[in-house]
Amino acid sequence: MRVHTLAAFERSVVFRALYLDADRPTWADKAAALRAEGLRPVSKSKRQAGRRALSPDRLLVALAHQPGRVARVETLAMIFALFGIRPAEAARGLVLDKTATGGLRLAVAGAKVSAVRGQPLRVLEIEPTRRGQSALAVAFLRTYVDETGGDLAATPADVVAVRRAMRQAQPGLSPYAYRHARASEAKATQGRAGAAAWLGHSNDRTQQAYGHARSAKGAVAITAATASRPVRRTKTLPPTLVERFVQVATRLAARPSSPSAKAPPPRRRLPRPSW
Repeated sequence: MRVHTLAAFERSVVFRALYLDADRPTWADKAAALRAEGLRPVSKSKRQAGRRALSPDRLLVALAHQPGRVARVETLAMIFALFGIRPAEAARGLVLDKTATGGLRLAVAGAKVSAVRGQPLRVLEIEPTRRGQSALAVAFLRTYVDETGGDLAATPADVVAVRRAMRQAQPGLSPYAYRHARASEAKATQGRAGAAAWLGHSNDRTQQAYGHARSAKGAVAITAATASRPVRRTKTLPPTLVERFVQVATRLAARPSSPSAKAPPPRRRLPRPSW
């Protein structure tokens, strides 16, 4: 009993020092310590990870070289890499189908959905690009559709296994890194409304947190994104020249006159000549 009490006391002291004290160490302290040593802190940004993410074909080859890796993990990893869906959406169930042009079509039930938020259902279509980008990955999933029919649902254990496999293939790689990568492709080819439908957003503003159009590498050819709700256009786009003139004119018209402004002096009259 004395040994267990001492062990519990030590754990409580460590827990208080790490998580409860006001001066407990944080990740910012670790980053500052690394910079003081001349080392660069490791970035946790999923957007940056998406910029340097392996192409779907290269990811498939890397997973094939991992010992003991089951085909189910490879299938889910290819869906994440090609379509950039959320892991929670994979857990709700997916329907994968082939297109007549050699591509893939995926029906996704949205995860972050409310009365006005998100897309309850969306259908995403892609086409393969050259070998080394996504041709092998698309062919792999088309074979899966022929063998199983295309219905798939991920368990929490499946998602954990996919994340572990991706980290082994490349440090920092994850399903959300591929979500950023595919968002870049959608922004570059589908416009704001198309990118919102692809990501499962109900407005064209939320996509600002995902990817960049200039970061698109063409690894996947996005052909269509259809959502069950229309995408709302928000006032985030820069105003046109006419809109800016109207805004300036409205502000000038609403500006009150300054009371300190002095009236112009009266005009001086010259005396009339007597002749």
